[in-house]
Amino acid sequence: MATHICHDNKIKEHFEGSIFWVHVSQEFDNNKLVGKLYEAILKKTSYLRTDQQMVEAISNELNGNKFLLVLDDAWHKNQYDWERFMLYLKSGSPGSRILLTTRDQGVAEAVESTCTYKLAFLSDEDSWNLFQQSLRLAAKGLPSEFVEIGREIIKKCGGVPLAIKILAGVLRNKKTVDAWCALRDSNMWNVDDIEDRVFASLRLSYFHLPDHLKQCFVYCSIFPKGYKIYKHQLIGEWIANGFINPMNEIEQVEDVANDCFDSLLKVHFLQDLEVDEYDEMEICKMHDLVLDLTRQILQGEMVSHSQNATIGNSQKCRYLSLASCNENIEVKLFSKVHAIYISGDNFALNKPIKKRCHVRSIILESMGATNLLLPLIPKFEYLSYFRISHASCRAFPEEISHCWNLQALHVTYCRALTTLPESIGKLKKLRTLELSCLLDLESLPQSIGDCHNLQSFLLRGSGIREIPNSICKIKKLRVLNIMHCRSLRQQWSEFFGTLCNLQSINLAQIEGIHNLFSSFACHKLRTLTLSGTEITRLPQCLTLVSTLEYIDLQNCWGLLELSEGIGNLERLEVLNLKGCSNLGGLPVGIGQLTHLQRLHLFVIGGSSEHARISGLRNLNLLTDNDLEIKIIKYVEDPDDAEKASLKEKSGILNLTLDWSSNGAEGCSDSLEEEPLLDMEKELRVLNGLEPPSQIKKLNIYNYKGKHFSRWMMKQRESSCSDSLLEQIDPPHFTQLTKLVLEQFPNLENLQGLARLPSLNTFVLKGMPNLVELWTSSPALVSGEEGKPCCIDHEQVEHCFPFLSTLVMSDCPKLK
Repeated sequence: MATHICHDNKIKEHFEGSIFWVHVSQEFDNNKLVGKLYEAILKKTSYLRTDQQMVEAISNELNGNKFLLVLDDAWHKNQYDWERFMLYLKSGSPGSRILLTTRDQGVAEAVESTCTYKLAFLSDEDSWNLFQQSLRLAAKGLPSEFVEIGREIIKKCGGVPLAIKILAGVLRNKKTVDAWCALRDSNMWNVDDIEDRVFASLRLSYFHLPDHLKQCFVYCSIFPKGYKIYKHQLIGEWIANGFINPMNEIEQVEDVANDCFDSLLKVHFLQDLEVDEYDEMEICKMHDLVLDLTRQILQGEMVSHSQNATIGNSQKCRYLSLASCNENIEVKLFSKVHAIYISGDNFALNKPIKKRCHVRSIILESMGATNLLLPLIPKFEYLSYFRISHASCRAFPEEISHCWNLQALHVTYCRALTTLPESIGKLKKLRTLELSCLLDLESLPQSIGDCHNLQSFLLRGSGIREIPNSICKIKKLRVLNIMHCRSLRQQWSEFFGTLCNLQSINLAQIEGIHNLFSSFACHKLRTLTLSGTEITRLPQCLTLVSTLEYIDLQNCWGLLELSEGIGNLERLEVLNLKGCSNLGGLPVGIGQLTHLQRLHLFVIGGSSEHARISGLRNLNLLTDNDLEIKIIKYVEDPDDAEKASLKEKSGILNLTLDWSSNGAEGCSDSLEEEPLLDMEKELRVLNGLEPPSQIKKLNIYNYKGKHFSRWMMKQRESSCSDSLLEQIDPPHFTQLTKLVLEQFPNLENLQGLARLPSLNTFVLKGMPNLVELWTSSPALVSGEEGKPCCIDHEQVEHCFPFLSTLVMSDCPKLK
């Protein structure tokens, strides 16, 4: 419900986009909440910020602004703690609102809620509709016997959306009636309490998972509630714990683990997949009830210590989770434990660890300079996965090399870290090395080239000036991800001339990239990201890499041209050109990329070497929502515009048509009157560029015709009568919410503009010759005298019933 509220267009408009979301969770930590609030409001990482800095920044950002803040999943009942936290939000203007979600009425009372809304359970029919939506394509044409059984199953869920979606995800892969009947007839449903019924549905879904997914699922029990789970890190943790077993030598273990992740996402055991705005990596979450299920399944095999409670049996412990724990921890816990998660360093061990342990994975977060466990890492000789984050350590112990089985090392947000040990080269099994946000790290050890099994190297936001060329010796390297390293000055030719097994290259925001691929041997490359770089031309050698599926050139402002022969990339699904404002045109052959799903920008060039607009005709898989077509003035044949078949491309929801390359800034051409023939051609071109009927936002810039398009005008005439409103044409663009028309130097009127029932924003700018703006048809006459009908407010409201924002400027003749 809260999500739907935040996505509602009226809500967005009312709060002018100032809508923020903070997950509170069971652990109420004022300092952590301030950090979450800072990140939500400022859209910046809270790393390196003091509490006072963040509080001041929050106050300044909210000052005088109306906002909506969602505090999700709150459990804390201490009224004083809430009052202290709410002080940070006092600077907002009147009309600001805080929406708090909780499963405990006592929390609503503690915050002294002015309005409490208790969500009802879904009705049987709404439950069934949600079930069908969650089944997706599987619900179409569902045989009657499946429908009957499905309805019986859904009725047992008690109208709880989470249970319904998870069961639908599991049943999507069950193809027989017997499988559905087995789930329906399970004796786990034999409970009366609604909460027990929900857990029964979740447990049933778990038991119907394939065995290899069950252990991946319950592993997530070590994370705190509301925890942001990074996909690439979770996959590494599964691999380290031996959960992933490829069926043959051809399969890569990371690819199999990726499939497991996707499977858990499809059944909603993992949810809310998105790209983190700070480090551009995929993250997800686990619902609190689902996390409770993992711990219930493990029972005593999982020990959890937190501020509030200790759960589990130390005798059988396999998973240990210490979140803000300030207790003495028994060393014997480490004798059998396989996976450890620790946040904070206020705990103590009751005695030193002397025996070698069988721990497979360790995650340490928010550790001080006197990190208790870091010196003990060599004791964990079977350790396969190690991640340390937000720690104050300045160096790693050289003894890290004693962890001979280490396969993944992740070091993130450790500002004080200045060096890595030279002994890192002794980690012969290391497959993944991630170094992220290590601002004081200026160099890497040359011995990194001795990690011959390294397959993934991720370096982001560090002060490193040069990467050792010894990395070129790592022939198994598949992923090279180097981003936001402002001090880096690297000669890349040796890298890409020798690393022949690279499948993914990411050099986003790296400066000094010009002649990138003078020597190129990466013939297995699948993804290439150069967003925000200074590249001016996409190298010709890339058109020979038949495996390429993804090229990201977003915000490459210096990019002037792509490579000839780009049509050879038959597997290409993404060619992200968003923000490439100086691109002069797309090469001939772009229309051969029939698998393309994301493009963002189509530029029409002025020479025979450039693709015509009709090149869009075969790009029927575009599903990236946004498409901008620029320099339409170069369209010579109006029939080419119609051949582009924009109206058939239902995946385009936001469309921009620009006759120049300058957008709303206006065309640099003269505004003198155009020859009549050119005016007619302009209109024919615009008529041919009819958007799909599902369009939501439409921007048109620098159009020079005298008349507007036929597809935006009423197609039927009507006469004045008592039933005038009923005789108006049915609306064509029923989902259009925003229409922007700017820099139309010759347009004289907008008579007969079509009915747009969802339009809430209408912008008209830069129309020096616009005289009339009528929303009703000019053919409306008042009978015998042939005079126009009176246009009353009722008619206008019928055309734009939800219009809330009307902007008109630089229209001097408009009355």
